Amino acid sequence: MIVLLALTDTGSSAYHPVMAGQVAALGIPVFACTPDLFPDMMAAALRREDMAAWAAGHYIKAVAPNALRDTELPTG
Repeated sequence: MIVLLALTDTGSSAYHPVMAGQVAALGIPVFACTPDLFPDMMAAALRREDMAAWAAGHYIKAVAPNALRDTELPTG
């Protein structure tokens, strides 16, 4: 599983940092990328590569995990 925050030319996104950090704490890569990098990102995911390393290799900052507490988990 990968959480793609945005697919934009700038790679920037708006997101809830606490929730994104909670997802990252589960070991799920969370980041944004550009449309040009999207095919390469999908290929890396299908090859089961380390997506955090892939993102870092493309100068993409992944969301850092935060402390995961039951009281902070989203419900619904």
